[in-house]
Amino acid sequence: MKNKKIIIVSSVIVIAGIFILFNNMNKSYFTELSNDEKRIVAESAYMNFAWGFQYSGMAMFNDGTIYKWNFQGSNADYKVNSTEEHAQWILEHGTCISKKVTENDLKVIEQNINNLDGSIDSKNTAYDAGSNYITVWDSNNKQITLKESGDYTGENKSTISQKLISIIKKYLK
Repeated sequence: MKNKKIIIVSSVIVIAGIFILFNNMNKSYFTELSNDEKRIVAESAYMNFAWGFQYSGMAMFNDGTIYKWNFQGSNADYKVNSTEEHAQWILEHGTCISKKVTENDLKVIEQNINNLDGSIDSKNTAYDAGSNYITVWDSNNKQITLKESGDYTGENKSTISQKLISIIKKYLK
């Protein structure tokens, strides 16, 4: 009887250990990088220049970190001329949240960005509404808009784009 209990307890421990190991393998994360090493991968944001400057949203970086910001003020405070300056602005004005993008999801995003087919066909649908958008950056730091609404509305309907939007929305809500 005592041997049976030991076998049952041991079996439960082994099964729990395998479950924990498997679960952690699927949710591995990159090591967090210094701000100088971070590169922006995707952004979901709202920006409006009408009636003052508003810029809020979330962005994911190549190490899986996610930053969130909500800025209102003068558009003179947002002087950005490059992707690197844009990423630096987010790092300085945003807050790093505890949720991280998994290594697997980051790989899927980065592998598919350079294979995007089709483009976004935007139509002017409003004035002074601003812009809600989801964008990604390819390996050459070129910004690619996947979806937008507000003053202009449009969406890349390709399979790859829809896959990227789905993954990005999991993290940038």
